[in-house]
Amino acid sequence: MLIPMCIGTESQAHIEICLQLGKFSDNTEQALIRHFVVGMSIATCCYNYDILPPNFKRSVKRLNEINDLIEQAKELAWSHINQLSDTKLCIGVTAS
Repeated sequence: MLIPMCIGTESQAHIEICLQLGKFSDNTEQALIRHFVVGMSIATCCYNYDILPPNFKRSVKRLNEINDLIEQAKELAWSHINQLSDTKLCIGVTAS
């Protein structure tokens, strides 16, 4: 389930991790950071970073897809951890 990132509310660290998993130009990366971290509008990002609006909108969509994959991986990891704790397994502890 794709839940889009919120404009102006994401942490820069999170956006930078997402950016590492995709191929974006330097201008587009900076514009995406300004959009999701600072809250700059799409139109302003496109103007300030000399990006065509359709291209930037595709980049926003792609970054949201990358974020969705990260969120799915986190959910799987937490589910696995919960299953382990339900069976009372502890790392480094052996049964006697």
